[in-house]
Amino acid sequence: SVYVTNFSTLQIGMGLITILMAYFPTVTISGYFQAWLAAKLGDDTAQKLGFQKFDPLVHVSFIGLALLVYSQLVSGLGVGWGRRIPLNPSNIIGSFRDIRLILLFFSGAIIHAVMILLLVLLGGMIDAFNVLTFFSSSLIVVLQLYRVVLLFNIYLFVLFLILGAIEFIMTEFLHKWRLFEKYGLWIQFGVFFAAFIVVQLVFPVLLEVVFYCVEYIGFYMRVGLKLLFG
Repeated sequence: SVYVTNFSTLQIGMGLITILMAYFPTVTISGYFQAWLAAKLGDDTAQKLGFQKFDPLVHVSFIGLALLVYSQLVSGLGVGWGRRIPLNPSNIIGSFRDIRLILLFFSGAIIHAVMILLLVLLGGMIDAFNVLTFFSSSLIVVLQLYRVVLLFNIYLFVLFLILGAIEFIMTEFLHKWRLFEKYGLWIQFGVFFAAFIVVQLVFPVLLEVVFYCVEYIGFYMRVGLKLLFG
């Protein structure tokens, strides 16, 4: 029983370390590119406030990090968020304003969609080149980290999709953007649990689709390599 307890504790510890390894680079990359995209669209609020940096300390939300650790320990599915990138839709003026506003509000979802796509391509390359066969001793750890990073990005994609829709509706239809700024944290809490439920419900389907894409890309990469190199 002592061995089982120790093994269980080790599993919990490894799960926590893995989700933290996924969290810090993910929220940093996401935050940087959200600020970058917002500036390109015409809103340099986040850029001026110093969010366009590859510095984890700038992008870590202590509440989001605490919920990440808590959800990982309780359910084994760690979900949280980084600091919210400040936006000011009044800065978006000129031509194609409506399109640029939509891109602004959904910038978080766009960034995570791109990250998921890159992860799928990476998975396909790993599969095609059999990279992990050279690191057999680290195989389980690498696969687990890859899976957790992928899952975390899927969760954040859902989270930012819901948040973006709420911000867009409150700004463009209800004209209550300042209300979102005032109660944004509480709205984020509500969306956090909504996204958590959504991810749990659709997770098996999403994961199956994503890994099917990885296998599909890996297969055609292998076919291409055989044609090129025999």
